Amino acid sequence: MARLKAADRAARHEVSCCACGGGPDGCVKPPPAFLAPDVAAERLRCRNCPRIMSLGCARLVIRPRMGWQCPQHHCRSCNRTASEAGGLMFRCVDCPIAFCAECNGEAPFDAVESNPEWEDMGFYLPKSFEYVRCTDCYKVRLEREAEEKEKAEAERAEAAAAAAAAAVKAAAAAAAAAAAKGKSKRKGGAGKADAGKAAPASSSRGANKKRHR
Repeated sequence: MARLKAADRAARHEVSCCACGGGPDGCVKPPPAFLAPDVAAERLRCRNCPRIMSLGCARLVIRPRMGWQCPQHHCRSCNRTASEAGGLMFRCVDCPIAFCAECNGEAPFDAVESNPEWEDMGFYLPKSFEYVRCTDCYKVRLEREAEEKEKAEAERAEAAAAAAAAAVKAAAAAAAAAAAKGKSKRKGGAGKADAGKAAPASSSRGANKKRHR
């Protein structure tokens, strides 16, 4: 029964480390010097949400006895909880930070309506939290979108150039074929004309022979 509960808990958590993005095989970041690699690679599951982090990225030596809570349940600047910070906390969907409105100030961020991946796991955000994309992640997203747009435009331009080159090549081939066909017709017409000139001469010779008779 305990194994079933553990499996159920695992199914309700992410697979990648929320700090570095490393998968089940290990973190992207090298382990801290005070932890053996195999210990640093062990995963911590947040007791309050689907977040997961390695011991190494959490910089912990052992698992907390009362369970581990990810960084997104406290403001990264003032360390207050949502209830302590006026009843609202913003959680970034792309990185493991959270912030309160007071500490964020006028810094821009991108509001995110929902997190379908977490909802599929059966997790719905409490009313005291809102999904966002923090300032840094928002900038990264804009840069990535700009790069993708530039790449798409370059691919379209390349495809258009290739199509134009193919059209020019096809037009040249058609022109060459038309020229060859016209040349063939001219040769055929010249042959018929020569044959027509030769016919009267032979008929006149035949007439002269009849007169001599």
